[in-house]
Amino acid sequence: MSLTQLRALMVDAAEVGAKKAITDLGISKPFISKAEACKLFGRATVENWMNKKLIQPQRDQSGKFTYRISRLELDALAVSSNRHSHLMVNE
Repeated sequence: MSLTQLRALMVDAAEVGAKKAITDLGISKPFISKAEACKLFGRATVENWMNKKLIQPQRDQSGKFTYRISRLELDALAVSSNRHSHLMVNE
């Protein structure tokens, strides 16, 4: 692994850690709806992650037919997916 790749991994880890801290402090919501996730990451991507069981949506407690998805799980998956494609292109 090159120094540039290691640096990029460290930056990604710091970003996910910062997002976790913001969520833990109550500044950001810990869960978002499937619709919000699709707006952020694309419907095909979110459904692919759900089909592969990489994210575990939970039924909303209000009894509605909506799903809550962990924002931290989504962010970590997005970083790892981008990192994988980035490393494959540069190797």
